[in-house]
Amino acid sequence: MAQAQRRLIQRAIPVMILYFVLFAFINWLFGHHNIHGPTAYFLAVLPALPLIAAIVLLGRYIREETDEFKRAVITEALLWAIGLTMAVTTAWGFVEMFIPGMHVPVLWVFPVFCVMSVISKLFVRRRFQ
Repeated sequence: MAQAQRRLIQRAIPVMILYFVLFAFINWLFGHHNIHGPTAYFLAVLPALPLIAAIVLLGRYIREETDEFKRAVITEALLWAIGLTMAVTTAWGFVEMFIPGMHVPVLWVFPVFCVMSVISKLFVRRRFQ
């Protein structure tokens, strides 16, 4: 494993642990307490911060990766993932618009992007094998 990949994993693990802890705690907090006003908005946004950090870490990884081929593969895979995520969420938006009762929370966009990233990377890497 390359040094840049190792650093990405070492940085990402604590960030993702923080995300799961924050999400569980905030979910519990809202479920057991009547929180409202500015405090509710502040607390509701907290679990998004580690996900934003994960995006920053991915950018740092691309910048730190010295292997141009690996950098090109991950960049192309991310571009495909962005496009696929936009296509899926746009299509789902039309489903929600025209079919009453159909709704998926927007917070699922990031996990969809992550899945699309993995799928895209597999296809991009396979092309070069």
